[in-house]
Amino acid sequence: MDLRGDGGQPADPADVLVDFLLALGMPAAEIPATPTARAGAYRTLTADRRTLVLLDNASDTAQVTPLLPGTPGNAALITTRHRSLVPPGATRFEVPVPDRQEAVAMLGRFTGDAEIAADPELALELVSACGQLPLALRINGARAAARPGRGLGAQFRRSCAELPDLVRGLRPGDTARAALVVDAVRFMLLGLEAHHASEDEFLWPRLAARTAGQTEAIARMEEQHHRLEKLVTQVTGALDRPAADPRQPLCEQVAAQLAELGSVLNAHMDEEENVVLPLAAECLSVAEWEELGEISLAKLEKKHLLRDFSALMAVATPEEQRTFLTKAPRPARLLWRLSGRRSHARWEARLYRA
Repeated sequence: MDLRGDGGQPADPADVLVDFLLALGMPAAEIPATPTARAGAYRTLTADRRTLVLLDNASDTAQVTPLLPGTPGNAALITTRHRSLVPPGATRFEVPVPDRQEAVAMLGRFTGDAEIAADPELALELVSACGQLPLALRINGARAAARPGRGLGAQFRRSCAELPDLVRGLRPGDTARAALVVDAVRFMLLGLEAHHASEDEFLWPRLAARTAGQTEAIARMEEQHHRLEKLVTQVTGALDRPAADPRQPLCEQVAAQLAELGSVLNAHMDEEENVVLPLAAECLSVAEWEELGEISLAKLEKKHLLRDFSALMAVATPEEQRTFLTKAPRPARLLWRLSGRRSHARWEARLYRA
């Protein structure tokens, strides 16, 4: 049983006892109303059994005490990050956190040694952001290994595909986690809006004027942007409620909207990458590509520029990274190396850790 000891709202032992009593065969109508009576019924039902109770991620002694079986022959295994949690009669085993090199090696089992060797400094930053905790390393390592390809387009698709499950995974009462996930959704939507607004303003008019035989494709791009804009507005308007009260119906509503947005966005990006971008490569000069980038940059909020740049650098190919570093002002490059890269790694580790 996950007791949510590291979240914003640990599980109430009285509620956990209801789950235990149901699992032990007690009819729902017979479950006592008070926590004390539930604990007594739980001990009675486990008295004649040999039971091992797993209490995972406990917050404190007061939380686990009512959940402990009370007779010989039964046992409980408690996991916690809080050293002060030692119930009477318990034997304590402390599992040491891997040191940094062990944590990097553990991360490499999922990402591959080549990924670690390509950027050992970033690997060290990532394991530090994960607290060198094995579960967090496994989650982030497996996520990196499963990505369908590196580069902005592939990584943006992956991030969009992950958002519905992140929202569905929110727990009632855990507003701290909800704030983190909602922030990730808003960050993605703001970047999408800025990118599409710059294309609407600069790219489509030029392509329409220079590629007479592709007017239908350009029109489809603009139509898809309008549909995506409506979906973005819909999702944005729904985010405040699960952020304040992450109950399952509210989270499921936003997750379904994000899934629809992702489906439309994937179809749009397929056509954009296969049809439109090759046309743009033929029709636009280097100076015009740079102007398009400057327009996109101008549409981002200035307070988020370092975060945006760090996110782009985290998913860019080596060639894209070289381009960004060449174009970025020297202060921006310095800030990214000093704090932006590390801050983004920490944020992403928090978002995807269990």
